[in-house]
Amino acid sequence: MKVATAKHRSERTGLARLGGDATTVALGQMSAFVYPLVSIPYLSRIFGTNGLGQLLLAMSIINVLVLVVDFGFGMSALRRVALAGTARERSHIVSSTLAAKVLLLGGSASVLGVLVLVIPELRAHWQLYFIGSVLTVGAAAYPTWLLQGIGKIKTFAVLHAVSRLIALVGLLLTVKSGSDATLAIFWQFAPATIAAVGSWFYLSAIGCHQIDRPTWQAALSALRESAPLFVGSVATIVISAMNTVFLGVFSTIQQVAFYGSGERLSNALRGVLGGVQQSLLPRVSASIGSDHGAALRRAVLTGLVATYGLAGVGLTASAGILVPWYLGHGFDAVIPVAQLLGAALCLTGVSTALTLLLIAHGQATISSRVLVRAALLHLVLLPLGCINFGAVGAAVAVCLTELFIAIMLGWSFRCFHRQEPVARPTSYAGLPGGTS
Repeated sequence: MKVATAKHRSERTGLARLGGDATTVALGQMSAFVYPLVSIPYLSRIFGTNGLGQLLLAMSIINVLVLVVDFGFGMSALRRVALAGTARERSHIVSSTLAAKVLLLGGSASVLGVLVLVIPELRAHWQLYFIGSVLTVGAAAYPTWLLQGIGKIKTFAVLHAVSRLIALVGLLLTVKSGSDATLAIFWQFAPATIAAVGSWFYLSAIGCHQIDRPTWQAALSALRESAPLFVGSVATIVISAMNTVFLGVFSTIQQVAFYGSGERLSNALRGVLGGVQQSLLPRVSASIGSDHGAALRRAVLTGLVATYGLAGVGLTASAGILVPWYLGHGFDAVIPVAQLLGAALCLTGVSTALTLLLIAHGQATISSRVLVRAALLHLVLLPLGCINFGAVGAAVAVCLTELFIAIMLGWSFRCFHRQEPVARPTSYAGLPGGTS
């Protein structure tokens, strides 16, 4: 009886801590939610559909650069830091991850520079891409994975929220006319740089800033270790970040504005919930093999699916009222786009929960394979939707792709779950993204 009581008490404690971490991050992310909620309608009224379309196209292309530089480290490095047994192990993870990001940033920024010079439509707005590329340095240096991995959840949430509020104030004070597009791009990508500076000051103050001298071998090793998650990241780029770019190629700049505006509403909600997902990974990973692990993982699965579902239903139901008030005159075409992306958000809850569980079990390769297949499907659906139905067609393609991901991940996880359970790891060694 005492053993059972102790077990139940341990389960309640684990769930309480998990819920506390998730709530803290969600509150920080909700504060950051104010940024897109205010900035997009403000910019839509200053730049109109054409100007806003150019801004959103530039932001989408630069976001591809940000995602490439991340290379999946947001999850893989977080997991390895959380499971690191010593400060020396953690220092090695930090140095190799940052060195790998430097390599990725140099290569991908060079490719983007060539594209901007070669493509006339991009060359006409080269300043936007130059400023965005420079600020990608801040995104690469922002150690979200380190803060969360060492348990500094509240600090991460505060830095995340404050950096965006500072950028919002800067945007409102400096962007006043259609000629201020460069300032608008600057403030869109400034939050990560502000948060990165604050993060390293904080880590230095608490004595967690020790970094080994990086080597080429360590950087290349980190790239190899995170490769499975990068494959998934590339697929994610195709499924999410490329929709606006495809609309710019196959449709009109007005359709870019319509889709991009609706996507920003959806992405604001995804940003809040995505931060929660990352905060849950260390505890879910540590729960593998523990007595109360199954109950904790069931709670995570149920909570994520329910939360994403509620957010998606809320966006779909409120779009008819929210969009006209939010964006102003000339953006009624955004309503069906926002409704469809709200439906896609419900499906994302299922795939997000299953991906988290697979990564926690050390099975990132399974989710990456599913995402690659989904990306190939999306590359077929997206051009057809953009050519025939513009922004609405792109949103339909997203819904169909998200449905495919949810079904395939569910089937894959069921197959994996039938196998023998994976032993609980004691350090980052031997994990996908770890060294042995």
